[in-house]
Amino acid sequence: MEADPFILNMKKIYIQRGYLQMYGMDIFVSVIICIIFFILSSYFYILNNLDPIKANWAVERCSPAVIPFAGIIQRGSTGGETVLEFTEKNFTGCIQTILGNVTSYAFQPVYYIMHNLTNLFSDALNAVNAIRGEFNTIRNSITTFSREVMGRTLNITMPIVQMVIGIKDTIGKINGTMSAAVLTLFGSYLTFKSLLLFIIELVTVILYILLGICLGLIAIADIPLFGSWAIPIAIVDVAIMAAILIPVVVIRDMMTDVLSLSTRSVPSTPCFVGTTLLDIKKSGLNGDVEIINKCINSIEIGDELSTGEIITSIMKFERNGNTIYDNDGIFVTGEHMILDYSIGGRRQQWIKVKDHTRSIKTNLNDEFVYCIGTNTKSFSVKNKYSLYSHFLDWDDITDENFKLIEQKLLNTIPDFKREDIHYHLDNGLIGTTMIDLLNGNKINISDIKVNDILKNNVKVNGVIKIDGKYIKTVMKHTSDETTIIGANLNVCMEMKETKEVKTYDVLYQLLTDSGYFISNGIMVRDYNYGIDKYL
Repeated sequence: MEADPFILNMKKIYIQRGYLQMYGMDIFVSVIICIIFFILSSYFYILNNLDPIKANWAVERCSPAVIPFAGIIQRGSTGGETVLEFTEKNFTGCIQTILGNVTSYAFQPVYYIMHNLTNLFSDALNAVNAIRGEFNTIRNSITTFSREVMGRTLNITMPIVQMVIGIKDTIGKINGTMSAAVLTLFGSYLTFKSLLLFIIELVTVILYILLGICLGLIAIADIPLFGSWAIPIAIVDVAIMAAILIPVVVIRDMMTDVLSLSTRSVPSTPCFVGTTLLDIKKSGLNGDVEIINKCINSIEIGDELSTGEIITSIMKFERNGNTIYDNDGIFVTGEHMILDYSIGGRRQQWIKVKDHTRSIKTNLNDEFVYCIGTNTKSFSVKNKYSLYSHFLDWDDITDENFKLIEQKLLNTIPDFKREDIHYHLDNGLIGTTMIDLLNGNKINISDIKVNDILKNNVKVNGVIKIDGKYIKTVMKHTSDETTIIGANLNVCMEMKETKEVKTYDVLYQLLTDSGYFISNGIMVRDYNYGIDKYL
């Protein structure tokens, strides 16, 4: 097989010898000879011109023909340096000089540009400074003008301000005088009401005494032969009672209608002893509900009774001399209302415990008694026969009382139910409300205790905690510099500002012997007034 002509040609080209392969040695020898010739020529040139070169050394030192022989030319004047060291030093200096000149020429355009830029920025800076000077002149002018204007304005307004201060001071004095007059009148009004209440209470006591005498005389008159003398005296006693009772009734009606006073002929404390057990629902860890027993003095707001009632308020009172009765193993004061099933097992009416056929008077003398408020206004207590006895809560709202309340609220709350009483009528203050004491100190209402003596010699008969989560909006009432916060409050002062605030979990109220107490100078009605004003 014949070889490819292209490959043969390529082999032929590579096999053939080139010019350098043929004459390379001659070229190398020729270059060496030329260098030697150049060096020898330069050397002999320098030897022939040594003195002129030394004389003009500053100019000739960087000549290409002189640089290699600088050490030889300056031999003996190199300062102890060898020929090569001097030659190297001279070469380095020449290179630096040449490069410095070259660089100087090369950077002249850059220097020119930088010079122009510097001049430009200098001119711009001068222009900015000129503008700043103008602004400074304007600012100084405005400052001078404002100073002049303010000075003249003050000269005009100072007399006006002094006049306004004088007017305000005068108005303040008038306000203080009027406030003192109003408070004096209000104090006189309260004194007058207290006097009327005292008269009513005194007359009530007298009427009870006369009634006792009358009953005694009637009992004597029933004695054959001996008791006939008592009949005329009893008639006279009845006439005296009637003569006293008629004006008293007129005064009481006037007090109720005109002065909005509430008079109670017999003070009552419808409560239970602290160890009374209530059946409470308790949710277990797995969601099951169990019934546990709690003493009434350890009940908490929000507890649910086994019969479904929710505790909306818990109360602690002074027993106040009330007799405690034993009603089927339940120890309760005689004034508490109980549902009577005694006739044929049929539902009867609400009667007082002391009037119940199975109530037995006891000699218990507990210092404090306890009660609760519920969402239904009644609750059940298990008796010793494991049956439930049904009681009204503290408010003692019978069916007749509820109808009265419902009628008076018909226009504002059309569909009013028993469950609405707590929301609309229960009243209380936040726990940090300051209460004025007799000694001049002030403490939080949450720290008030039964039997504490408040300002105006008002005695605390009971303290009450109220569920604030499910009550009408809590409001902040402000009068002058005095503020009071609570729900459904009844205050004896016109508030200048009233606004809604956040809901509080617990509210507090008091029950006093006067029906009111003082908080930060504001007269606040006690807890009972929230219901009593509708009855």
